[in-house]
Amino acid sequence: MTRQRNFGRSCFAAVSVLLLTAVSVGGIRAYLTDRAETDNNIVIGQNETVVTEEFPEPPDVPDEGGDYVKKVRVENKRSVPCYIRTAVEFGSSDTGFEISLSGLNTEKWIYISTEENEKLGGYYYYKNVVMPGECTESLFEGVSFAKDDQDAYVNQDGALDVIVYEESLQAEGASGYLEAWDAFIRK
Repeated sequence: MTRQRNFGRSCFAAVSVLLLTAVSVGGIRAYLTDRAETDNNIVIGQNETVVTEEFPEPPDVPDEGGDYVKKVRVENKRSVPCYIRTAVEFGSSDTGFEISLSGLNTEKWIYISTEENEKLGGYYYYKNVVMPGECTESLFEGVSFAKDDQDAYVNQDGALDVIVYEESLQAEGASGYLEAWDAFIRK
């Protein structure tokens, strides 16, 4: 009778081991072959901005101290809201003539000098987010010479280059234009 008990126990142990192995292999196989699929639609946002100008070919020189019309805006051409900054330079500034921008829009734009902030300085910053398809308000309305310099400049037959350089960055994640540009510069 002892042999039958040992055989019964051995048979039970073998069956138990086989069942545990089958369950383990099945569990491991299920774990290794399990998969879940999710479709994530990702839209890539792009910012593209362009300078738009109203700068009619001046037929005549304006009266002394008068302005040449030049209205500068920046348009957001793409799909994401942007912050915008511009730099304005005169290509003929080495002539020694006093040339300035007239009609500066200080309500919507702010100029930061390099003395105020070495990293952000030298640019006009648009204070608001520019949404896709929209334009900033005009940065300035014209270009003017000091009264004493205008005749001398016109008589030298020189061309006046007004260079407008603009940059943009996505507005997402920033609470304002200064925070956005400061974070961008630090990268």
